[in-house]
Amino acid sequence: MKHRLTAAGLQQPDYLFPRDETQFLVNTSEKDVHDKADDFITRFPDNVSPTFSSQICSVKTSFKGKLEKMISIKEFAD
Repeated sequence: MKHRLTAAGLQQPDYLFPRDETQFLVNTSEKDVHDKADDFITRFPDNVSPTFSSQICSVKTSFKGKLEKMISIKEFAD
């Protein structure tokens, strides 16, 4: 079933990743992160790039040290 990605939809708890998303990225295997991202792509194919899984895994690998020290992805983006 295709869904439309909306800001309201993203407010749902554990929507893509748990609330402590940086720790999820740090502590979860790359395969599990990739699988979770694939589920997200499947749910929102019109809004999310098919390469999102690879991109989020690249962030996990490239910025692991920085992510370990942060509380949220928003903090990482700032």
